[in-house]
Amino acid sequence: MQSWGVAFLGVIALTSVVQVAGLVTLVVLGLRLSRRLGEVQARLDRELTPALADLARASRSVAEVAELAHSRGRHLDRLLGDSLDRVSDAASLVAPLAGPLRAAGSAVALVLALRRGLRLFRR
Repeated sequence: MQSWGVAFLGVIALTSVVQVAGLVTLVVLGLRLSRRLGEVQARLDRELTPALADLARASRSVAEVAELAHSRGRHLDRLLGDSLDRVSDAASLVAPLAGPLRAAGSAVALVLALRRGLRLFRR
């Protein structure tokens, strides 16, 4: 029975050594992975930080352009509104003259037509 006990103790010791070797391997690989991840993070920080700064600067520029376009749009709206008011005022001033001017235009057209008719008749 003692030989079996010694054999089992040997198997237990061997599996303990294998477990320790596996754990040491995991620790070493974990440290390597940690270093690599640190290098990747540092490289990403070096490469992405300027790009993010450029993106932030571009977004600020776009916001400024949008604000300028908005203010110009409001200015143009006011300008067109004022122009339409002036045209409306001018139309209201000219409207009473439209009847007599239309009659005068018809009279001028009649006189020109008669002159042309006389010229054709004389030939």
